[in-house]
Amino acid sequence: MKKLPILSLIAVIALAASCKTTGNDGATVNAAADSIAVKSNIAYFQLDKVIAEYDMANDTLGALQTIQGNVAADLQRREAKITKEATELNEKYQKGLIISSSYQMQMEKIQKSAEAFQQHAAQKQQELQERQVVAMNQIADAIKTYVDAYNADGKFDIILANQGGTPVITGNPGLDLTQAIIDGLNEEYLKVKNGKK
Repeated sequence: MKKLPILSLIAVIALAASCKTTGNDGATVNAAADSIAVKSNIAYFQLDKVIAEYDMANDTLGALQTIQGNVAADLQRREAKITKEATELNEKYQKGLIISSSYQMQMEKIQKSAEAFQQHAAQKQQELQERQVVAMNQIADAIKTYVDAYNADGKFDIILANQGGTPVITGNPGLDLTQAIIDGLNEEYLKVKNGKK
């Protein structure tokens, strides 16, 4: 048997002594268990499901996808135009339909257009990333605001947002507020959407 260092042994004895007390009737009471048994009200909700079924999140993310699609289509159209111009210019030059100086001048113009396009594309990508961050922040803020209002009476000490099994691996289904939060969020959003708030 492996020997514990003397300090570890003292720590274990001290911990054991502090956890056990003797009651008036001589029964041993576990003080650590008593301190853990302090009642606390904890609930949780499935964040992924809330986002998936929250109408405001669907509308916001749907609008963002439309913008992303429009930007992608515009960038593809612009890139195709520049590529077509370069291809046609090269074909003319290969066939001997234009002189070298004219070819060089037109090719420089196409290259400037390509550089401007690259800058434009980078700017649009940055804007899309910012829009995505703003959309997710708006959704998160709406959920947080609603959950704060939902627990305004202080019924719960903690409400955890569970995502992908973290932090709640398993829990009492009676403590799962997911559907109540989805219903409440959608009700609030419908009021806002219809201009009643």
